[in-house]
Amino acid sequence: RHRDGQSSPCLFSIVRVPGEDGTAQHYIGFAKDLSETVAARQRIEELAFNDPLTGLPNRVLLRERFEMAISYAKRERGRFAVLFVDIDRFKTINDSMGHGVGDRVLLAVADRLRDCVRQIDTAARIGGDEFMVILAAIDAAGAEIAARRILHSVSQPILVDGQSFSLTVSIGIAMYPEDGTDAEELTKNADSAMYAVKERGRADLRFYQRQMNIGLLSRMKLDHALRHALAEGALEVHYQPKFALDDGRLIGGEALVRWNDPELGAVPPSRFIPVAEESGAIIALGRFVLETTMARLAGWWQQGFRLPLAVNVSALQFHQSDFVESVAEGLRRHGLPGEALELELTESILIADVDDAMRRLNALSALGVRLAIDDFGTGYSSLSYLKRFPIERIKIDRSFIADLPGSSESEAIVVAIIQLGRALRLAVTAEGVETAAQREWLVAAGCHEMQGWLVAPALPGDEFERRFGSGQP
Repeated sequence: RHRDGQSSPCLFSIVRVPGEDGTAQHYIGFAKDLSETVAARQRIEELAFNDPLTGLPNRVLLRERFEMAISYAKRERGRFAVLFVDIDRFKTINDSMGHGVGDRVLLAVADRLRDCVRQIDTAARIGGDEFMVILAAIDAAGAEIAARRILHSVSQPILVDGQSFSLTVSIGIAMYPEDGTDAEELTKNADSAMYAVKERGRADLRFYQRQMNIGLLSRMKLDHALRHALAEGALEVHYQPKFALDDGRLIGGEALVRWNDPELGAVPPSRFIPVAEESGAIIALGRFVLETTMARLAGWWQQGFRLPLAVNVSALQFHQSDFVESVAEGLRRHGLPGEALELELTESILIADVDDAMRRLNALSALGVRLAIDDFGTGYSSLSYLKRFPIERIKIDRSFIADLPGSSESEAIVVAIIQLGRALRLAVTAEGVETAAQREWLVAAGCHEMQGWLVAPALPGDEFERRFGSGQP
């Protein structure tokens, strides 16, 4: 024990020193302080069983807790729940704000998970933005209450370096024994339930159902096939024309990726784009579309067919550190002016990190690249970013156009967007125009531009050039 009263672990040895008659004359003691040795052993155990960032149990310790929970449930003929918790769109925070900020966000989420579970439960980090929770001795109703407690806790703003983050999580729930009798099966099924939440919009919970595994295998197969198609050059880029509504002039086109797989057949973008965004393949896919479109533009502009083409940009692609430089390099390599290219962005890109988005958009605008907001009205519509950012065009989402004419709600929304565009001197494009009645209504409402099946679907580049090289529909 130290003079201050604190005790320390030590190794104490005593040596007996005999006298001339062989009896013990005195003893000599040796003490070795083991504080550093014990601390090092504890640190090794922590590293072996706990996540170094959050301090939560890691996969190794989670496996032990699984075995304990299964053993107890078997003995008591009880139940327990497994929650697979995934932070929604966490990659956007890492890509836009840096891994330092991302780590602090993960720490905050880990702390909130600890506060949401009981001492008999286990909250673990299994990697990246994924966590697992074992709720011991609980039924489905109790598991749902606990999961909703986690949803609410994580949704509260997180403050990092003076910046507030509002997060959501998607939670999949698997119950022992009905959804699995071992750790691997329960984890897989909770994961499948979590992905089902992602597909339905995120920020919610779902219990596992058997048909979910079919969907998971389908997504994995689709992701593998998409990456193979990218590597083999099996994807195509088609172009849908845009026309002025007042006089029918051809004013541009939009590049849209198409995929016809030998086994899967024609795969619609609505099916493979979400999978690409989820897996990260959207970055390579976006680069492919951008490069293919620039090459097509170069050929057209050299021939005198000087038509601007628009390319959709995902949030992941936009936040890549070299995105602006890659656009500039592509324009230089193909000998194109910036005005030949338009980039269509979603509203969510602009609010993730306003200052970073402003820098990137200003740099793109300085190149002469035109900027548009795609699917306007379906996301985080805000007058402030329309005023601040160098945006030239807003595109009305096809979901509003589909109900025209006849839906008072859609008519009111579309009129408001058109009037907003007029007030801010922005061009307004209606997407998904499929009937003459829709076109006539849009003309009467003062909309500037349109694209849709009424005039033409997305076409291969050569066919687009043959049909619209004159500039008339």
